[in-house]
Amino acid sequence: MPLSPPKPDLWRDFRSRTPADPLTLSDFAPLPLAWAGFGTSFAVRRTQDLQHSVERHNTRLAEQGSDARGNIAVVQSFTRIRGEIVEAGRLEDIVRRDGAFARLARAQLMVAEADAKVR
Repeated sequence: MPLSPPKPDLWRDFRSRTPADPLTLSDFAPLPLAWAGFGTSFAVRRTQDLQHSVERHNTRLAEQGSDARGNIAVVQSFTRIRGEIVEAGRLEDIVRRDGAFARLARAQLMVAEADAKVR
């Protein structure tokens, strides 16, 4: 029967090395660096995703605030117009009651003419 070459005993070979053996250190050095690289990459990517999420949220809030401020002017204009219509009706009632509609029209015409001359 032919003799086969002896099989290397990797575990015994590994244990026989001393911690000062540079090959042993180089065997394990890339592993922590790789894990640190993966961890850093994950943390940076996750931080960027969360930052973009916060920025989108802040943009939406700013848009809603801007819309609300714009709507205030619209609502105020409607209430102002409604108030002006009510006041115009009261003024019309007063003018008709006092019979001074012609005087009011003349006074308004004078003011309009003076304004047109200034412009």
